[in-house]
Amino acid sequence: MSAYPSISQNWPSRQVGAVPAQSATPDHTIRSARPVDVVDILALTSPHVAVGNLLPLDTNCVLKGLSQWVVVERPDSVLVGCGSLVLYNGALAELRSLVVAPAYHGQGIGRRSSGRCWTGRAPSA
Repeated sequence: MSAYPSISQNWPSRQVGAVPAQSATPDHTIRSARPVDVVDILALTSPHVAVGNLLPLDTNCVLKGLSQWVVVERPDSVLVGCGSLVLYNGALAELRSLVVAPAYHGQGIGRRSSGRCWTGRAPSA
């Protein structure tokens, strides 16, 4: 038996699309990604890809795994963060491409969006 508990035992089933959008901060919402978000996801991640902090992504890659992505959205629909969680099996998962725009660092957006990836809901503050 593994010393590490199974992911499926500790976290609820990740059905992000079935969970309503929740507040990241009073002015931001975390929600499931939609096809229209792909261009913005690539724009948020590309500076990190360019310096080698993230693996390269392309439109097809993001679209193929769109159900794994969450985005952080301002009230004017501008995306300021994103992230994805890939579940390999009940015991192995990978948090990928967690990015928050620099102007929004220090507001807890990354923590809340990573929590949303893991649990399908935003964690409490």
